[in-house]
Amino acid sequence: MKKLFNIFLAASLALVLATGCNDDDKYVVVNPVANMVKVVGRETTLPAAASQGKVIVEADAPVTVTSTADGWLTTTVEGNTILLSADFNPSLESRSATLTIKSGTKESKIAVVQEGIIVSVDLGAETSITPTSHAQTLEYPLNANCDVEFSTDADWIKVTELDSRAESGRVLVISLEENPNGPRTGNIIFKAGPREGSIPVVQDMSIAGDYELRYYTGSSKATSGKKNCTIYETSTGEYMCKVQLSSSETYEIPLTFDAENKTFAIFNATKVGTYNSKDAFSMILGPKSDGTGTYNTTNASVNVSGKIIYDEKEGAITCELLDTGSWNGYIAKAVYIRTYNTNPPSGSVVSTRIQFWFPTLYRADK
Repeated sequence: MKKLFNIFLAASLALVLATGCNDDDKYVVVNPVANMVKVVGRETTLPAAASQGKVIVEADAPVTVTSTADGWLTTTVEGNTILLSADFNPSLESRSATLTIKSGTKESKIAVVQEGIIVSVDLGAETSITPTSHAQTLEYPLNANCDVEFSTDADWIKVTELDSRAESGRVLVISLEENPNGPRTGNIIFKAGPREGSIPVVQDMSIAGDYELRYYTGSSKATSGKKNCTIYETSTGEYMCKVQLSSSETYEIPLTFDAENKTFAIFNATKVGTYNSKDAFSMILGPKSDGTGTYNTTNASVNVSGKIIYDEKEGAITCELLDTGSWNGYIAKAVYIRTYNTNPPSGSVVSTRIQFWFPTLYRADK
């Protein structure tokens, strides 16, 4: 079900709808039909904005009009046309006035209704705007019956309105800069007359960027190490972790990204590059379930995975890659880069280029 993010009280809209009934219901007949001033055209339901309307009558005698409006509605008679001019209605509630139209001995009464302020943005099923970390421009249908001022409390959010009062409808345009760090929150602020409201914008954290791949060199955790790496998104939406071991040795490890759960996974037996003309692969190693030994496998479904977490206090993103239970009878604890004579890898290992025990991806905010 679609939701409209109403900036002001929902009750005011209900009141507007209740008072904004069919124009046929606005007649109050005080004389028989023969003694009524005949109305042949009218524009008597007005928006909250300062606006104009009119009533057109058939009359043989001069037309006069009086109004019960308390200063907010001005009437001007030009022949058989009554021109209406309404001031801006700063309230959330609608207001109405009764016009008494006379021509000779004939008389009719008609209601003029001006809506209260309505400002709402169609966000679908959401109550906030939750964009990705990428720079982007978003558009949302805007329903407003008056002039609206827009501002934001964050310099990475820009907001404008297109097609104001156009037949195609009003459109709210939101431009967002790329987010290089963790999640961030800002607000789009609306002001219509004395009424003000806001919509929260929560931009997701950036996943791509420069990281440290932190690890231990063995299962005992006696010695730690780290390598600089870069995580980037390919043109097909996949993520790669580019790790440089030396000026002449670089590998690109595919990362399987689960956007819903915010996780990265590294799968076993996946090609990551070449070394000395031999194909290099990410290989998962670990002990048996009882903690004994160190083993490897060529099963490509075995993987390590970790949730991408933003530590607000530290101002850093971390992803600790852990066993997922995908290796029956064993515990995945390390990612090795190894070269083989065959692809997919099988048989003897040609060389082990590096071993990442208990690997963790780490990136501090810029």
